[in-house]
Amino acid sequence: MHDRIYYVWNAEKVKANSRRSELRDPERYRRLKREYMARKTKLISTQVIGHYSDWKFACMCCGESERDFLSIDHVAGNGNKMSRELGIPREGYQLYRWLFNNGLPSGFQVVCMNCNLSKGKHGSCVHERNLR
Repeated sequence: MHDRIYYVWNAEKVKANSRRSELRDPERYRRLKREYMARKTKLISTQVIGHYSDWKFACMCCGESERDFLSIDHVAGNGNKMSRELGIPREGYQLYRWLFNNGLPSGFQVVCMNCNLSKGKHGSCVHERNLR
């Protein structure tokens, strides 16, 4: 708490000290920024995938639970259209960050990459077509 109060009253001084330190050891600051972004990315992606999978962390179609295989999918299959019209990022960390910053809106689901690619290529997932 004390640090935060000090920063509020001495913001320019703290920023100047930080800039000087960064100039003295730029490699250290690059490493710290990479580590910070990695933690932030993991936190946001965990929150987004957890929310859209009802905290099951599994594909809504086939049940795959390997975290590296899970991705966000537009439920209506209109990802390109939404991206163009609303300026929503299509994939990756930018999409996760957009979803997180916009209150995790509806219209998205968690699917594995196989189900996502199958849905994009054939219009529906292979698992859904095999059930018919």
